[in-house]
Amino acid sequence: LAYWDLLYAREPQRMVDFARGLWEHQIHNQKTGDFSRHAPWDQPGPGRGYDFTKEGGYMIAIWSEANASNGDEVFRRAVDTLAGRYRNKLNDRFLLDYDSVRANYCNNGHNVTLATECHDAAARFGQDDPTGKLLRELAQKLDRGFLAVNHAPDDGRRGFIATCLTENGEPCDREGPGPGGYSVLWGMGYGKQSTAMVAVNCYHRFRQLPEGPERAAYRKLFLEAADQYLAEHVPDRKMDNDVWAVEPGVAILLEVAAYRETGKQEYLEAAERLAHEAVALFWRATSPLPKASLLAPQYEAMTGSDTLLLALLAVHAESVGSKVTVPISELDR
Repeated sequence: LAYWDLLYAREPQRMVDFARGLWEHQIHNQKTGDFSRHAPWDQPGPGRGYDFTKEGGYMIAIWSEANASNGDEVFRRAVDTLAGRYRNKLNDRFLLDYDSVRANYCNNGHNVTLATECHDAAARFGQDDPTGKLLRELAQKLDRGFLAVNHAPDDGRRGFIATCLTENGEPCDREGPGPGGYSVLWGMGYGKQSTAMVAVNCYHRFRQLPEGPERAAYRKLFLEAADQYLAEHVPDRKMDNDVWAVEPGVAILLEVAAYRETGKQEYLEAAERLAHEAVALFWRATSPLPKASLLAPQYEAMTGSDTLLLALLAVHAESVGSKVTVPISELDR
């Protein structure tokens, strides 16, 4: 969660209150952890069944920060409940249904987000703490499941297996078994992930892990994806799906990440080229804000326009040798 630490430094009590409200009003069953990502934000009304792993990871991060801030055991209980829910839902392949409504549907990219947030949350509880151990166990099992799937980010016709059948790891669309399931270089649309998005998740997980086969595997995957974008251009036309502002944003951030990791100038040059193309396509002379997509003229956070803005700042900072390190955001929208 980018810049969360700055919010805590400025308004610690409000951040703790937000974490408490999340537990008290957005979780349908506080014994099982069942929740719905679609619960209303402006009034109590938690739903059930749509317990998406990405949002679950963010909640675990928020509650672990609140526990570290004031030590209230309610936040530990919240983390234990949700982490235990996901651990118990893992199958023998260490793959996890994305929610409780669609059986046999796994979102691999978002499971890496969950692993990443669990890893960071574990550090807030300590090495020998039972909650920390639970979080590390869940993260390690999610690694095993993700890395055992047959990803191919070095193949532009395939990509990551972003979504798959939970029972066997074979690619499948979000609406049912095949065709589909692979990440796309451009034109993600609703319910799809770009190759850059999954790769950035791999980059974050790689940076957390100690030397070993899992760390090496994540590094290989995100650099193979970064190589795919070296010769790519931001599309100047409608694809099968419209191109959202977040897509060049995350592609730029991926190239910046690859440059930071390897020091290879070609990655920075690719990031700069993609940035110039994105500015030309997503900005109009009449507005300082980017368009939501190639076809939508308005600004929207929904399509990740803010991620594109962050990416432009990141590539500028690298290009001028700034001492400020801009974070690599994994938010896809």
